[in-house]
Amino acid sequence: MATKLIVVVVVSLIIGYLALPSFYLMHAVGRDTQDGMRAHLGQPLQSVDSAIRSEWIYKQTVPPLCVKYTLTFKRGSLSEETTPPVLSETAPSPILSNWSWEWC
Repeated sequence: MATKLIVVVVVSLIIGYLALPSFYLMHAVGRDTQDGMRAHLGQPLQSVDSAIRSEWIYKQTVPPLCVKYTLTFKRGSLSEETTPPVLSETAPSPILSNWSWEWC
């Protein structure tokens, strides 16, 4: 009985650790910038930037489990989808517009 309880607790802790970024990301969409995301989650494993958007990839691993988070940032207000991006000193910081996760 005690062994089953320990296994349940350990598995719950591992799943909680892997899911932790998703709790933060749910409330960050439309609010958080790349700087804020970097401060909370650290440097992304991989990033792809363009004039309109950026994609960042994070991975969390607890062998044999792995979760990959993909974050998409867009420049300017999310309601200004039809406005072309302006790249200048005063251009707004990219805002988190979407995120997803998948098992690695």
